[in-house]
Amino acid sequence: MNLRRIRYRLRKSLAQRGVIATARLLLHKGLRPGSRTIDRAKEYVSVHPFDRQFGVETSGLLFAEDLPSGSHKDLFNAGYFGVAPSAFRQILHRLQLDFEKYTFVDLGSGKGRALLIASEYPFRAIVGVELSPKLHAIAVANIANYRGSAQRCQDIRSIEADATEYSFPDGPLVVYLWNPFEAPVFTSVLANLEATLARNPREVYIVYIQPDLDPLLEASRFWRKLWRDEFQMSEEDYAAHAFPPRAELCSVYRNVLGSQ
Repeated sequence: MNLRRIRYRLRKSLAQRGVIATARLLLHKGLRPGSRTIDRAKEYVSVHPFDRQFGVETSGLLFAEDLPSGSHKDLFNAGYFGVAPSAFRQILHRLQLDFEKYTFVDLGSGKGRALLIASEYPFRAIVGVELSPKLHAIAVANIANYRGSAQRCQDIRSIEADATEYSFPDGPLVVYLWNPFEAPVFTSVLANLEATLARNPREVYIVYIQPDLDPLLEASRFWRKLWRDEFQMSEEDYAAHAFPPRAELCSVYRNVLGSQ
């Protein structure tokens, strides 16, 4: 682990736990022999075939400390890695929605891979919301360069914005997250979305991949879990996937209109 990553994680622990708890954690780790980080990636193909096929750049594993935006919320950024296209397509198919009625909103959209794949479906519009200027700039270039023969939605854009302050578009929504941020930011994002729905009730689905913070949604009166399932990747996707599991775990929620 490099020095920048160590400094970043120390700042993050101080912000989340405070000085005393951080000191105890460091002491515990220092006394534990042979400790290793649990977020180490497996060996994988560095450039996903999706990029070569469509002339875009959505590959690469970037840690949160590599994506500074200048916001204090950087400490709760989960980093970037693109979704497996085969799993993402299975998830959208499982939704069984009349896509023309919905705007697809990707919170923490990164380089925009999910936006590009979502354009294969006839969404009303597709919007990516990304805090990192670096990732947003790449997404803008990818949207401009992408020309997929299966594309059915042309209204795609990436917005450099804070998801906790984002003004959601009118009409029914599919809100997509690939585990983009940790609990302090996720809680604020959820509060922002729920306040929007309290002012303007409409049908909203949350598609949440790698749903580490499921309990926060389950505890809210605004949401009802429809299903939680695993979606197997193709061999091509797994070869280019940075992490050991061969499946994407996904939870899907729909808002409870009566709660507003």
